[in-house]
Amino acid sequence: MRLVAFGMTLIALGGAGIAGERLRVAWQSMQDGPIDTQLLVKEVSSEPNQSALQQPEKAPFRWTPLFGELQPPTVAVAPTVVEQVAAPEPPKPPLPPLDSLGFSLKGVVRSGDAVWGMVSHPSGDRILKVGEELAAGIRIDRIDAAGLWVDRGESNPELLGFPEQ
Repeated sequence: MRLVAFGMTLIALGGAGIAGERLRVAWQSMQDGPIDTQLLVKEVSSEPNQSALQQPEKAPFRWTPLFGELQPPTVAVAPTVVEQVAAPEPPKPPLPPLDSLGFSLKGVVRSGDAVWGMVSHPSGDRILKVGEELAAGIRIDRIDAAGLWVDRGESNPELLGFPEQ
């Protein structure tokens, strides 16, 4: 049974190959243009005619260009750079006052040349010296009798003074 299936497969493959070749010839003849009927007519005469015996020369097989015709390479041109003028930045909104952040100064401690400030906050009290950060982006600039001067990244430091009673 396998031998019969193998034989039938070979016959089917041969038939498919012949059909494919006939399809290629038909496709090629459609690409070349209309068929010249004078070449198909066979002259019947006693003397063979040289022109009738000569086979017309076939053009070589050419595949249909699926992706377009081949183009010569083009020279790449460097893109021109246009400098854009940056729009001025809008002004930054004013920072909230230190009192609204929940900080309040409880006192200042001096011992010789060292000075510390005692700061109260709802999260807890802290003792800070010059150079330490009160919060993210808020650094102690100096401590004097008026209170703690903090730098928030602006040009002028702000005073965190004692609460008025």
